[in-house]
Amino acid sequence: MVLLIPFVDSVRIYHLPNIVISFLQFLHNLYFFIVNSIFSVILSFNKRISIPRIKNDLLLIPAYEAARKIRDKEISSYQLVEAYVERQQEINPFINAVAQKNYDNALKAAKLVDEYMEHVSPNSQAYSDLAKNKPLFGVPFTVKDSVKCEEFIPIVGVVARLKGENIKNTDPCKGVERWKEAGGIILCTTNTPELCFSSECNNKVFGRTNNPYDIRRTTGGSSGGEGALIGSAGSLFGVGSDIGGSIRIPSGHCGIFGYKHTPRAISVVGHFPEFGGDLVNVFSQSPMARYVGDLKFVTRIFMSEEERNFLKFDEEVDFDKLKFYYIDNFDFMETAPISNDCKEGVRRIVKFLDEINKFPINLYFDEMKYGFNIFKATMKCYSNYDGVSINEYLTNGDKNKKVNCLHEAFKHLSGMGSDHDLASMLDMFESRYIRYLNDNQKRIYFDMKEKLSMKLDQILSNDGILIVPSYPSVAPPHNQQIFAGLDYTYTSIFNALGLPVISCPLYLNSENLPVSVQIVAGKNQDRLLFKFAEIIENKFGGWKEPR
Repeated sequence: MVLLIPFVDSVRIYHLPNIVISFLQFLHNLYFFIVNSIFSVILSFNKRISIPRIKNDLLLIPAYEAARKIRDKEISSYQLVEAYVERQQEINPFINAVAQKNYDNALKAAKLVDEYMEHVSPNSQAYSDLAKNKPLFGVPFTVKDSVKCEEFIPIVGVVARLKGENIKNTDPCKGVERWKEAGGIILCTTNTPELCFSSECNNKVFGRTNNPYDIRRTTGGSSGGEGALIGSAGSLFGVGSDIGGSIRIPSGHCGIFGYKHTPRAISVVGHFPEFGGDLVNVFSQSPMARYVGDLKFVTRIFMSEEERNFLKFDEEVDFDKLKFYYIDNFDFMETAPISNDCKEGVRRIVKFLDEINKFPINLYFDEMKYGFNIFKATMKCYSNYDGVSINEYLTNGDKNKKVNCLHEAFKHLSGMGSDHDLASMLDMFESRYIRYLNDNQKRIYFDMKEKLSMKLDQILSNDGILIVPSYPSVAPPHNQQIFAGLDYTYTSIFNALGLPVISCPLYLNSENLPVSVQIVAGKNQDRLLFKFAEIIENKFGGWKEPR
């Protein structure tokens, strides 16, 4: 029914006679069958190219273990940083994930770490305090290009920002500053869609980022550069941002772990574009990592002591007391039908839980059918922006210029060329003018969200975990998302509901593409997810090297 959504209110569709609904559902499925078939044919004309295999075993050491080895002088920081610089140089021609480089400064910082380690006595108090005060001493990491840090000014794929002179970098991300204070070393920033406004990681400044498991396919967005680089062993961990799935979609497509925190639980200062006011109720800025042990390790450092205490992050979780629930098919009317791969991912976890006598309960919520409009109504109710601020971002504050999204899209399609990405322009135009909700519709869907939120709060409480698909499919071919632009509803519904989520990789399917799931907890129960994610990694193996 995706074709009708711009023209007919979703609620009205489900008040039609059943025979009409069935026919519309048939057309809906037929549309996606045709889209999938066309892109499968296009894919077949392009040879699959694998990224180079890992040759340096240093790239396989988890961050917490690497930090220990540096402290114990088993490896040097320079060796580790150099290994990641070389790996990025080796794989970036394939995946194009790196935006802005910090290699020279990173290698200099690593040398300083090694010089310190040469002179500090193992019997000194300074050495004893290293693990506590500098838990990331000498360990490299990466940063999404939209996340502010002292080393870089965010470009975020906006041509005007690359050309502009009036760019100032204020209020850096607090979590990144804590990583640096803990001894971490920034290697680079990673690519995003233009202004983070698409689930296809492409822009006119840095180009398109490719999936490390199949470069013909998308990484997802908007933290696609982070997903690709971490998934290809070009980085151990990094920070992304998420307002509708921008951490979890790339994490799922690229086979890594991605964490979306409970809204307001962790500071989101230091992002471009800014998401202020009530939008912090749906926005997250948090870590992504190859290994779940690292995800918890670096998340703990990323947070302030106050934030850790608020979330009871260090409190032990008793797995035996946890209750489990699952949804293997949301039945969203706006998205592609869920694939067998993604259903199977949920079912394998359910089977595993059955085997250990946890017996998860299958849930169904009628409100979920309206997932996209629930998310959109939530965004509209939390935001008063009408496109003016987007225009200012796209022009780098030049009030004499105005970006016409439809005109820029036409320039693309007619071969005239544009400074703006086609998918981003179409997404912005569609969001602003086509998928419009009037005040009455906003109220209806926001009220629906509140009711659904109350139901889930009651079910999940402080001991429940919900297992759901990460996406309706594994990583799709490039550009397919233009024709299935609302598939992010699988993730955005949990932004609207304000629940913490971790995306967890399970295994590679028959095409050697990652299959992942989302695990969801009650508000402020983030610590439960890290416990279950660890169990999932132990059972299914977690990240797999692309091959």
